[in-house]
Amino acid sequence: GQSTLRRLVVGSTASRLLRKSHCPVLVVKNACLGPYRRVLLPVDFSPGSALAIRLARDIAPQANLVLQHVFDVPFEGMLQYAGVSHDVIHQYRIEARERSMQQLRALAEAEGLRPGDYTPLVEYGDAVSLITGQQERLGCDLIVMGKHGTHVTEELLLGSVTKRVLSEGDVDVLVVVDKRGPEASPA
Repeated sequence: GQSTLRRLVVGSTASRLLRKSHCPVLVVKNACLGPYRRVLLPVDFSPGSALAIRLARDIAPQANLVLQHVFDVPFEGMLQYAGVSHDVIHQYRIEARERSMQQLRALAEAEGLRPGDYTPLVEYGDAVSLITGQQERLGCDLIVMGKHGTHVTEELLLGSVTKRVLSEGDVDVLVVVDKRGPEASPA
């Protein structure tokens, strides 16, 4: 850990390594007490999500897997601003949740997971708080998540979900680097 100012200006060693890495990086925050028991896998359905599942199974073959997808409703703020009723927006959320659950199950099946092999979570809201919150509630001791090849300026101004989970979380994080970027994810 470095000072807040230095981390903002220069970035931590781990952040620089993640930005430059072309391979998965395991950030270890705790002393090893044995094999990982429960792994949280936040997925966004990009090609990196499938790789994250495979790596989680390799690194923690006996662990319980929790596949989590956090979604939002496209243009929800604009819909609210335009006066679209809360009921209509709520229906959009229900439909988006169902599509996300179908995609989550399809991803799991494509990676050879049967329904009893994992716990599915599809949630609406702020990704960072939901990821760190579920990690705590479920007692996950490892988070495996992707990081897209974002532009340095974007990371400095907005941060990335992965970077924020790394700084706010208190468990080990295996970061799967997907240099293709978020545009590689299916529509």
